[in-house]
Amino acid sequence: MKKFLLFFGGFICGIIMTFLTIFIIGSTSTSNNGVNIFDKPGECLAKGSVEIFQVIEPTAALATTKGDYGYNGILVLLVNDENKVYYDEQIVKATKCFRQIGTYQYETKGEFLKTVPVVIAE
Repeated sequence: MKKFLLFFGGFICGIIMTFLTIFIIGSTSTSNNGVNIFDKPGECLAKGSVEIFQVIEPTAALATTKGDYGYNGILVLLVNDENKVYYDEQIVKATKCFRQIGTYQYETKGEFLKTVPVVIAE
């Protein structure tokens, strides 16, 4: 009888741990979609404009800053809370600068993890 109770207790604990693991992993991976927002806004990363090359969501898009001599600068995830919809090859200008508010991590087509700054236009 002791062996049966020990087996049954281990079986129940295993099921509970499996459900807890699925719940914890599922909630952390789907709730933030790779976006980590800072508690306080960070530094200004660029001034001027960015060009969108891939829309992730209607209000979030991957873009490149314009560097010196026309070369592309850094890759950023541009987000807004004003419900402006982004589209490919759109040029977005900032009044002041593009301020970093977090980071975004995603997997490239080559299956590499890439982390880029999340910015807002000020």
